[in-house]
Amino acid sequence: MAAMCCVQAGLTIGMTNYSFGVFAQPWTDAFGWDRTSINTAQVVGQVLSFAMAPMIGHYLDRCGARLIASVSLLFLAAGYGLMTAVTELWVMYLAYTIVSIGYPAGGTGIIAGKLLSAWFDKKAGRMMGLVATGNNIGGLLMSQLATLLLSVSWRLSALAFALIMCVVAPTFWLLVRDHPLPLAGPSVGAGATEATEDDSEHLSMMAAQTTAGSDEATQEDLALTPTSGSADRTEKKQQGIGLLVEVQSLRFWLTTLCVVSAYWTYPSVLSQLIPALIAEGFSRQDATNALSLMTVCAVCSKIACGYISEKLTARLTLVCYLLVECVGLVAFALSGARWSYWASMAVFGFGFGGVGALLPLTVIETYGRQDFGSVYGFVSVFNIIPCIVGPLAAGQSYDHTGSYKNAFLFAVAVFMFSCLCLLLQFWLTKPVGSPCGTEERHISEDQSEEEEQRTTASNGTRNSLSPELS
Repeated sequence: MAAMCCVQAGLTIGMTNYSFGVFAQPWTDAFGWDRTSINTAQVVGQVLSFAMAPMIGHYLDRCGARLIASVSLLFLAAGYGLMTAVTELWVMYLAYTIVSIGYPAGGTGIIAGKLLSAWFDKKAGRMMGLVATGNNIGGLLMSQLATLLLSVSWRLSALAFALIMCVVAPTFWLLVRDHPLPLAGPSVGAGATEATEDDSEHLSMMAAQTTAGSDEATQEDLALTPTSGSADRTEKKQQGIGLLVEVQSLRFWLTTLCVVSAYWTYPSVLSQLIPALIAEGFSRQDATNALSLMTVCAVCSKIACGYISEKLTARLTLVCYLLVECVGLVAFALSGARWSYWASMAVFGFGFGGVGALLPLTVIETYGRQDFGSVYGFVSVFNIIPCIVGPLAAGQSYDHTGSYKNAFLFAVAVFMFSCLCLLLQFWLTKPVGSPCGTEERHISEDQSEEEEQRTTASNGTRNSLSPELS
């Protein structure tokens, strides 16, 4: 399951974010399109993509990640298939729009966040970090594949992407499950199931022999024994917070601002790195190799971010990673020597790597996992802003100055704003989810009293039954 999440997200991001810049120069050479026109395709597609995010999050919570992810992969296959037939600008826009319809499920971490929080609970932080390494590995492999096939034709690169997705979509459907199986009981196997049934039957018989005064306590004790419905009761303890109520809170808007600002790294920086390096005198192959170096650093960063977030919380860890990104981008903007560009790419990679894993963990840490799909989907709508402004600003920067450095410096200011929002949100609010194992779901005073009453009643029942059981 975790491996398929890694593959699904890695291929989606690798083809869409990392490899978009690989097609830019061939399209310019073949059709004479300027960079602003090419980046407009990314804008149009991403606007539609994130406008659909609330609907995807809604159905993710109700239909499951397995179905949503499989359908999204088929959209990606269809979009890249159409891209092989591009001859006019509007056809390229249409192809990238279809690709972008399938992007939110795989490219925003919403699928991995939903599945990993259900399967791994307290270890979701480190698992999210490990799975998110697929984003960078996919970026490394897909950008290298696209560059290799460009020696034949850019249409062959698009066709290869389409065929890969046609294979991955049914594979994901066959191998992934939305919940761990079996759902009930701490043990696995028929023997454990029979033992559980015997324990429930025995306790039921003993309850019938107790006095009327202990009936309520006995029933409460029986409710605590492992049964087929125990998983449902556990899930109900993690009730999500109503979305309509949350949109009126300061916490929600601080969370939204920090997520949207941090997401700026994808449409405004990542997809522009290869064109930016080419503008500074790199060959296409050297630019791809520099992106590969950044990817390797990002993989190492992702492996570390899961463990760090379990100790430091996802939000504070995200602040640290954004600051490292800023250092890398400032170094790129100030670079003059060739080696300094390589060094800045490595530093940026160490910061960039953890962002994709930490964004969904930050939302889970703030709201819990029950309604994660709906909340994260609604928050993702506002990612339309960086998807519109970022690529257009990058294109304008190149068209007017011949460089992307001004666009990257603006990205630094955006990341600093995201850090400010994260710190303010961390100071004002407490985490209610526990994706990183840092804190269990916050329980209200009334719920705490109810839990104490149930525990007291259960202990009393066990004491009354102990002579019989002995």
